[in-house]
Amino acid sequence: MNNLKELSFYYEKQGVPNFENDYYDFLLKTEENNGDCTSLKNVYIDPDNVTSVGKTGFYNHLTCFLNHQEKKYKNNYFFLPPKKALLTTLEEKEKCKDKMDNTKITVVQSDSGKALFRLTSDQLGFSASEEIYGNSNNSDKYPLVNLFHLSQKENQKRRGEIRELIVQYVKNTRTIGGSFLWPVPPKGGCNCFYNTIRGVSSYLEDRVDLTLLEIKHALDGSYDKGEHTSDILYRQYQNGKRYIKEWLKHFDSFDSYVEYFMLEDFVEKKDGKYVPINIINDEPLSDDYLKKYREQYKKFSLQNLTEKEIRVMLEYLEKKILERSARMENIIKLYYKENHG
Repeated sequence: MNNLKELSFYYEKQGVPNFENDYYDFLLKTEENNGDCTSLKNVYIDPDNVTSVGKTGFYNHLTCFLNHQEKKYKNNYFFLPPKKALLTTLEEKEKCKDKMDNTKITVVQSDSGKALFRLTSDQLGFSASEEIYGNSNNSDKYPLVNLFHLSQKENQKRRGEIRELIVQYVKNTRTIGGSFLWPVPPKGGCNCFYNTIRGVSSYLEDRVDLTLLEIKHALDGSYDKGEHTSDILYRQYQNGKRYIKEWLKHFDSFDSYVEYFMLEDFVEKKDGKYVPINIINDEPLSDDYLKKYREQYKKFSLQNLTEKEIRVMLEYLEKKILERSARMENIIKLYYKENHG
């Protein structure tokens, strides 16, 4: 990887230098054009999207973090950055060219050197791409769009404040602490099926807390016992071709998973074990809550939150993601110093 001065951790600004002004202007013009944003493109980038891999060092930094944590906790895997990632060096490409993937992280078994599967990242939530702000029937499924639409009832000053809130939320949450990692097969497509279906068309609605609760079920052994079979993750976990079981079993327990990925800000201890925290009311999640939400999520959906409730949820997530980002960035700098001088 290139030298330390290139370690910028705000990936929207790394990919779009004038991101704050451009995204604010995009929101303003979308408002003025009644949702028509077709004239504005490439204001926002997904740092983990295959088309944006070469625009930022996101996947390089994430690989550094993984290799540090793996050496500390497990030492069974080694991770290789994508060939196309911005900070991947010619030396790395030449040394590992037969194992590296173009756009995803490659998981290599330490003892055998065998490439096992790949990893793709996805933001903890929620989508912020330009196209979701249009006038489609699905647009209000996305909390940022819903907040944007609800703000149109406010006066001009208040609408400007909401636009600024959305801009800062996107910038701060598209940092390293906003990432989940999901396995994909060693060859073929780049999307994790579980990650795709945990989006706005399902009860998970891209919620980090509900996703973590399903991961907890897997790592607590519930799925192996045939419990929580209504979870979306259960169906993927039992399908060995998806590599999710192999990936999750690497971490032994939910507590280990949380500590490996520095997700402590999204959980709390209950009876000595980590439990995910509800991002809406800041209370420990329960299986009863998930069951009720799943059965009646059209009624309790994020789509039904008020403007204030959405703002509180986004501010909560932004704070937690920034706190996680700071800890992860320190690990990345430490790994870089230890391995690159």
